[in-house]
Amino acid sequence: MANQSDDGRKGSGLVTWIIAVAVMFTAMFVANGYLIWYSSNGRHDLVRSDYYDAGLDEDHVMARNALARKPGVAAELQTTDSGWRVTAGKVAEPAEICRAHFYRPDDERLDRNLDLKASGLTPQGMQSWSGAPLALRPGNWIVHLSWEKDGKPVMETSLNYRSPG
Repeated sequence: MANQSDDGRKGSGLVTWIIAVAVMFTAMFVANGYLIWYSSNGRHDLVRSDYYDAGLDEDHVMARNALARKPGVAAELQTTDSGWRVTAGKVAEPAEICRAHFYRPDDERLDRNLDLKASGLTPQGMQSWSGAPLALRPGNWIVHLSWEKDGKPVMETSLNYRSPG
C-alpha cells in the first residue's frame, strides 16, 4: 500500500508530481521566451550606433581630456546676463568654437546642445567662449565641452552643473 493515496487510488502521488514538474517547466519556458523577446526588442542603452568608430578614437579622446586637465587650463562654465560662458586657461591650439552638450542621465529627452564662439580674453587672462541663453530644467546636469579648431576637436572635458530651481 506504499503507492496508494489517502483516497485509495494507486499512483496519484506520482501523477501530481508529473503535473507539478510540467507546470514548472512550462512556466520556465514562458519566462525565458519573454526575456528573449524583451531583450531583442527592448532599448539597448549601453550600445551606441557608432560603437566601433568611437572605440577607434578612444586614444585621441584620452589625449584631449588630458589637455583639459593640464595645470592652468581648468575650464569653468558660467551663466551670464547674455547667455553662457566657458573660460579656460591656455588651450594648446586656440579653438574657434566650444561645443557644450548638456545632458541629464535620467532623461535623454532633455539633452541640449549649444555652440559657444571664441570671445577673446577675460581680465584674468583666461580664454573665453560665449553662447546664447539656454533654459535648463532645475537639477543636476553633466556638461560635455569639446573645443574645436577647423572642425576638429582639440580638447574636451566633462563638468557637473547644478541648475538652480
